[in-house]
Amino acid sequence: MRCAQCNEVNAWTLAQCRSCGAPLAASTGSSPGQGVRSEAAPASQRAPGAPEASPAFAFDARRWTFADRVTGFATLVLLVSLFLPWFGTDGDFFNVSVDGMWHGYMVIVLILAVVVLGYLVLRAGFVSLPSGFSVTTAGHLLAGAVGLNLLLAAISFATKPTATSWQYGAYIGLAAAIVAVILPVRSVMAGRHD
Repeated sequence: MRCAQCNEVNAWTLAQCRSCGAPLAASTGSSPGQGVRSEAAPASQRAPGAPEASPAFAFDARRWTFADRVTGFATLVLLVSLFLPWFGTDGDFFNVSVDGMWHGYMVIVLILAVVVLGYLVLRAGFVSLPSGFSVTTAGHLLAGAVGLNLLLAAISFATKPTATSWQYGAYIGLAAAIVAVILPVRSVMAGRHD
């Protein structure tokens, strides 16, 4: 049991805090397995020097804004498209195709897409960002990440290997990169950060 007065951890069987003597709010027949759920004490009630409890992760998709949903879905589509055929040849006797990772620098797009999706999971899991980033900074970083993804996808699309044609993965990837960048960049340009 954690004392609400001084934040001292006490045995669940005690009626009073062993540190400050304040009554403990547990003892109405609870056992160690059913103990009172301890919530973090407000900063004004914590003992000086006591560590602040980190917020618990609780995934709730309702924390996503419309822009988060669109950006997340488009980024996921871009990530999947990297493993689809982007370029290929249609010969009489054989067909050859390569995926979106054919250009080595597309690994940057892969990493950034995973980071963007991870950020969106964190945003849905915590009421406030645990890393200390402000919403403004996170909005700028998100816009920069999806903007770089668009730039690299467009370069990859434009620099197809010689004697090849574009395959469906290239079109899907480029379209997804465009959709992913629209709302975050518009939000940064307007000075809003949802």
